[in-house]
Amino acid sequence: MAIQERILQLLEKKEVTPYKFCKDLSFSMGYLDKRGAIGTDKYLKIIKYFPEISPMWLLSGEGDMLKSELTEQKFSNNDKYTASLEKINALQEDKIANLEKTIKELKVNCKRLLLSKKMILSTCKEKTSVP
Repeated sequence: MAIQERILQLLEKKEVTPYKFCKDLSFSMGYLDKRGAIGTDKYLKIIKYFPEISPMWLLSGEGDMLKSELTEQKFSNNDKYTASLEKINALQEDKIANLEKTIKELKVNCKRLLLSKKMILSTCKEKTSVP
């Protein structure tokens, strides 16, 4: 099957008239009547016009006409996965900030305890050293 026949199949599936297709892509009206290879420029125009079609199918007739829903689902799942990772990352950043704050408070408390211990020890020394 020639590429023009696959294009006609696609147009039928997408309910686009050959006239509209040729007009939108600036192809001559007899373009779809020809048989044989097409130029890269026309091929790329068609791929851009129908981004949902499989380039391999258009070129060779192999595989499915439309890109796999599974492929689209993978991209959708990747987006969901990325969003989940971003949420997890934000939660971890908040937790880290809270832990850093707690560490800072604990350091301050340790210094206070050390000062208190020193004051108690010095008071005890003063009391025991008095005759």
